[in-house]
Amino acid sequence: MAASGGFGGGGPWRRSRRRSGWAALLGAPPTSSTLACCFHLLLCFAYTAAYSLEFAAPVQNVSVPRGRDAKLTCLVRHLGGYRVGWVKVDTKAIQAIHTHVITHNPRIRVAFDDHSTWHLLIKEVTEEDAGAYMCQINTDPMISQLGYLEVQIPPEFVDEESSGDVSVNEGQEVLLNCVAHAHPPAKVHWVREDKKMIRVTSGGITKKVASWEGSELFIDQVSREDMAAYLCIAQNGVPPPKSKRVLLSVHFHPIIHVPNQLIGSPYGKNLTLECNVEAFPKPITFWTYDNDEMIMSSSKFHVTEESSESGGYSLRMTLMVVNFGPKDPGAYTCNAKNSIGEVNSKITVYYIPPPTTTPSRPSPPFVETNRLDDYEVDTHTGRSKDAHNSPVPFNPSSGSSSGKNSKFSDNGFSEGSGGTLPPWERGKDGWSSAGGSSSHGDAGAFYPPTGGGILRSGHGSRNAWDPFDGSEDSSSDSSSSLLPSTRWPCVCLLLLRWPWLAAMASSAYYCYSSYSSSSFSSEGHV
Repeated sequence: MAASGGFGGGGPWRRSRRRSGWAALLGAPPTSSTLACCFHLLLCFAYTAAYSLEFAAPVQNVSVPRGRDAKLTCLVRHLGGYRVGWVKVDTKAIQAIHTHVITHNPRIRVAFDDHSTWHLLIKEVTEEDAGAYMCQINTDPMISQLGYLEVQIPPEFVDEESSGDVSVNEGQEVLLNCVAHAHPPAKVHWVREDKKMIRVTSGGITKKVASWEGSELFIDQVSREDMAAYLCIAQNGVPPPKSKRVLLSVHFHPIIHVPNQLIGSPYGKNLTLECNVEAFPKPITFWTYDNDEMIMSSSKFHVTEESSESGGYSLRMTLMVVNFGPKDPGAYTCNAKNSIGEVNSKITVYYIPPPTTTPSRPSPPFVETNRLDDYEVDTHTGRSKDAHNSPVPFNPSSGSSSGKNSKFSDNGFSEGSGGTLPPWERGKDGWSSAGGSSSHGDAGAFYPPTGGGILRSGHGSRNAWDPFDGSEDSSSDSSSSLLPSTRWPCVCLLLLRWPWLAAMASSAYYCYSSYSSSSFSSEGHV
């Protein structure tokens, strides 16, 4: 056992020596030896008066982490024949006297340098070693000074007061606790293991933060997005920092998201159906056909399931229909079931016939009729010729030409024209008035926009235009021919520039046409 109490100048070993010294000085006659002893004592008193014993410096406080070695140092001047001892103040247990260890603690020893520097060494300190230590010198009265040993303790979580893994239903509130014991006291903060933001409620306000300071983490109306592993990290500057992992599980009803609920495919193709499921606890998933037949993986069907890394509550169901055939169209249902509930979603698969390949029908060539440029008139025979320079027979009874290469049919009607005569033999009402006769009245002759025929002289000054006679030029009667086609753009520009000129020209042409028509009609039937 460790010795207790101090070892000051009142010890028995000190008193016995003092009595024998005084007895020698006072009880016996002076001798040479007695005189020598007195002279020695006088020298000691003189030395002590000149060099008094004292502490050279206070004992320095020491702070070390638990498990490390600690050293307390006591500096003394002019120790002389006195001794240095170490005492633990809180237990009053003597640790060592001078060079001897008194306590039975094997981790404690003493060391010195030149009798002026004295060390108390403690190996692998523990929490019990922390406290005040006294350095004593056995003078009368005793002198001493204190030094403090601080044992630093890294954070350690108190499991009884900290939260373990927690499971709650979606919509409820949750409180996570994390209590750490440390010296000095540790600072505690929370982070998510997946580095995402933490949704925390404080003072009735819910917000998202990257980390949360404090031993408590409160979440109101927890959702599936809050499901994650949370790390409680405690540190106080003493290595190593400690962390505690708390897994928050949120239970909720399964939900199925279907990207395509209606899928079509031709026969012979591989068809893939997909369902995305969210549920916790992890659900049981399966496929059914027409709501009664469960589909298992086979050579015809490939069933797969992939879990999502995010949150741990999402998974992807796929069903591949190999070589889609006539028996495969129908309703396929993906099902999910857990302890909270179950849900299913239907995907309708139908057959898409392949596109038919029909030969394209050639479109008939475009035929433009009533073009005078396609014909020319033989001035000697009085008959028209086509583009191949072959004569086109003319039917006087119907007023039309017919032939192999003619653009007029045998019944006298042209394709797309609706008339019975070529365009150069029509009057204003679409009928011929050549020669001064018309089966539908004498509305007047047809005048082509360009030359090419002649105006045959009729009764009076009115001339009828004959395309089969090229002996005369239509320009001989300038009053009855129209403007050349090259001048029409200029006329149109003038009429657009001065609208009143167009009105006057229209009135004059109407009066002239009425007069000419009535005059020709009266002269042709005299």
